[in-house]
Amino acid sequence: MVAAGLYPWSTAESLMRHARRRSLPRLPNSLVDLATLFDNGRLNRFSCCDSSFFRGCVRDVDGRSSIIFGCLNLIVSVLQHGVTEVHVDATFKVVPRNMGYQLLTIHCMIENHSIPVVYVFMESNSRNSYDCVMRFVKDNLLANLTVEIIMSDYETALRDVLISSFPEARYAGCWFHHNQAVWRKMNSLGYLHHLNTNDNARKVLKLLMSLPLLPARYMENGFLLIRAFARNHDVHLERLLSYYERYWLRNIGPQVVSVHGLPRRTNNNIESFHNTLRLKFSVAHPSLWVFLGTLTTLSSSYHLVNQQLLNHLRPTRHLRAKFLANSHRIKNATE
Repeated sequence: MVAAGLYPWSTAESLMRHARRRSLPRLPNSLVDLATLFDNGRLNRFSCCDSSFFRGCVRDVDGRSSIIFGCLNLIVSVLQHGVTEVHVDATFKVVPRNMGYQLLTIHCMIENHSIPVVYVFMESNSRNSYDCVMRFVKDNLLANLTVEIIMSDYETALRDVLISSFPEARYAGCWFHHNQAVWRKMNSLGYLHHLNTNDNARKVLKLLMSLPLLPARYMENGFLLIRAFARNHDVHLERLLSYYERYWLRNIGPQVVSVHGLPRRTNNNIESFHNTLRLKFSVAHPSLWVFLGTLTTLSSSYHLVNQQLLNHLRPTRHLRAKFLANSHRIKNATE
């Protein structure tokens, strides 16, 4: 009690924080420098299950580096569920300064639960960089994974590499990203006033956004019916319809756009995870040491989630009734 009166917590906390900073090396200037610190054993504090969180550093043919993180014990345990669905996405705002262009995360889906298992700092989002990273991940971390479904956004380089890396899997783009892109295109073409004043125009937009719910083989016929409806009901969205046909049906292709029959139609789970990271850091580009500490702590927390799933428990609440009812309506309407 006497000591507490002479030595307030704020002073103790400041001294402990200063001591932790002094025990860490100077911040690295590149991903290669960071990898060297891990290889030399100077960052062993960033661990999960008493082993380093650092898995390796790769460099593509263009000289761009990527660093891969993950807990081997968690990966092995997650794969015991017989995982067949993987979601992949990248974010930019949480990447510490000088630590690359983006953070790529790979999540394994277990029932309706998303477990992040691989994290990658990447200097580039080129096809060569993605190819280099995915070869390392497949060979060293997910060699025992048999993928049936892969979901990501519509980034061309990432999509092409995922398809070539897992040729036996069905690749699907995120339905939310599709709808977001269609809405933004509609707005950029100046059609918002037309939608606000024309019920049939709003209906055409909703129908376009619903096209991915159809089987891939029916999407083009569905589009032709939407175009005919617009023509017959005084809806003037021809530039939007031409864009949809050119980009989504011809460039991307119905096989990628269709989410028909999938257990999950979006990768909002990864978006939610990235939002969680941003909230924890409270700043756009956190300190590297804070970032790594938070990432290893998060990884440790997913061991508990995984163990609960292995014990047939539910780590989170059931899906809301309205979401289940909506999925049931979609299934009945598209079968």
